[in-house]
Amino acid sequence: MTRLPNTAQSPTQIVSLGIAIGISSFSKLFMLSTFIGCLWLIPYSVIAFHVGNSPTSLLKMLEYRSWALVAAEFTNGCGALFLLAIMLMRVANLDLNGTSDFHGEWRRALKLLGVLLVSWIISTIGIRIGLVLLIIPGVLLAVSLSFFPFCIVLDKLGPIAALNRSHTLVWGNWWRTFSVMLLLGLLFMVGFIVLMPIVYLLGMHTDMMTGRDILVSGVLIAILVALSCPFWISVMYVQYNDLKLQREQSQPA
Repeated sequence: MTRLPNTAQSPTQIVSLGIAIGISSFSKLFMLSTFIGCLWLIPYSVIAFHVGNSPTSLLKMLEYRSWALVAAEFTNGCGALFLLAIMLMRVANLDLNGTSDFHGEWRRALKLLGVLLVSWIISTIGIRIGLVLLIIPGVLLAVSLSFFPFCIVLDKLGPIAALNRSHTLVWGNWWRTFSVMLLLGLLFMVGFIVLMPIVYLLGMHTDMMTGRDILVSGVLIAILVALSCPFWISVMYVQYNDLKLQREQSQPA
């Protein structure tokens, strides 16, 4: 029996229910979220190898571009989408049936990977164009297109239909959706602050970073991603249901 409500909720209620679902599903999701965290280390490793022992500023680090880094980021994105699809199916199965289907989830995620990749590439191009032309359109698109994996995995839509569906659902509730994401971001920041003492214990530099500092920071972020991803996916699962309820209630009878 699903724990999803049948009426629209406030942002705080959405986050609270999502965290509750995340806690109950954590043991079933943590292995997958750990793999996602490990994928984050691939781009960090490429940058760390490039920097070596020569200290570099954060700005120069962000400006660094190479085919190796692009390949690392693409590998990270592909792997994360595949694992995200499995996590979405698992959260839905646990919520609806109380059980998960390991083999069924992996097989279906493989079938959906191509659709997810096409949607991801299109959305990434659109968001980056929006950020280059003017930052605000890019931010608007980043939020409104963020539910395309849910549309593909949970509602079996194609790439363009999923992007349109995500945009349509979010557009009339953009600020409510952004509020939920902001609350999630604040929780992520709390986790980052908790890890800050480790940064100082390891003797990391935060202004001029060496390859070692970059790699260690990547490991810390990977840990944070692994711990927080089950809660992020659960909150967004609840939020997606809420957006569909909002859409249904706004339609004339």
